[in-house]
Amino acid sequence: PSTIMGACSSHEREGLSMDVDGLMQAIRHKDVDDARVFARRIRRQVGGACIPPTVTALCQSAGVPQASRILQDNDIDGVRAVLDLTNDEWTGLNDESKAGESQLRRLRTYVAKLNAQRDLNEALIVATKEEMTSIVSVLIKQKASVTYADNHNKTALMWACMQGSVEPARLLIDAKANIEAMDARGRTPMSLAKDLGQDKIVRLLNKALGVVSDQPSSAALDAKHAEKKDEKEEDPVAEKEDDVDMYGRKMDLDGKHGMGIHRRTKAAEKKKKHAPPKDIHELLERAGLPIVVRERIIEEGYDEIDWYHTSNERDWDRMMTACKITELVKERILACL
Repeated sequence: PSTIMGACSSHEREGLSMDVDGLMQAIRHKDVDDARVFARRIRRQVGGACIPPTVTALCQSAGVPQASRILQDNDIDGVRAVLDLTNDEWTGLNDESKAGESQLRRLRTYVAKLNAQRDLNEALIVATKEEMTSIVSVLIKQKASVTYADNHNKTALMWACMQGSVEPARLLIDAKANIEAMDARGRTPMSLAKDLGQDKIVRLLNKALGVVSDQPSSAALDAKHAEKKDEKEEDPVAEKEDDVDMYGRKMDLDGKHGMGIHRRTKAAEKKKKHAPPKDIHELLERAGLPIVVRERIIEEGYDEIDWYHTSNERDWDRMMTACKITELVKERILACL
């Protein structure tokens, strides 16, 4: 917070950084009332700041278009790089360009407000990951950006789709979140939900996109079951004759006895359970890994199932370090192969 709020006066910096810390603490403790208070305070001080897409647009929004040349001369060519400047780096810019000191001061004040807005946006993503529906609602009302993307280029809606969080996803969609946004690997919220088997999210997205699902509704299914039940009740004798042989033993549709079909079904389920996983998604799901861990493993490029069959201990050590997983996770994965 001290780096983020470096452009404010000491009194403003202390107040705003305490509000940012208070908001994150409220989210960790799932305290909706405190989250509402701190988000409102941050919003009041930010004053509706919107993060521009380029450095030139950033300087123009701050009212100091000449400052963009100073930043470019110091090889600062990205908005995120400007937002992440430390106190020492701002001081270095002032020392190198005495003529532009007043412009840099105004730019620095504007950047402090943008960083406060970015904290509000980050808080929305954290609350969505933790499935805190009430706090997500509070942050949306305080104008946290629903289109903001984190370091993995994932929006809050993408995280909700990955985790199957229906209510947060509904709130984000109602707040006009971008349903067709893509992450760093070109995946949309819809493709993420489909890959991870989040059927409820898929239906929610289809409804938002105006797509009619080909799956029958629950009402239609209930009517179909009721119709079948009525047919059975009309001719109970025929049902008995079809399902029972001359000795009174139950039979299946092929004329086999009921116990035989039960054994065959059980054997098929057992065979399916012990069949090798088809792809990396099925392997990690069988291992019982959390969605965040699965996503991290795939993000690091370990998405070919052949790798897990052919790798040696050194490869595993490298993978465990890159993906931040423990020996227990490794053992779970190996047990499923």
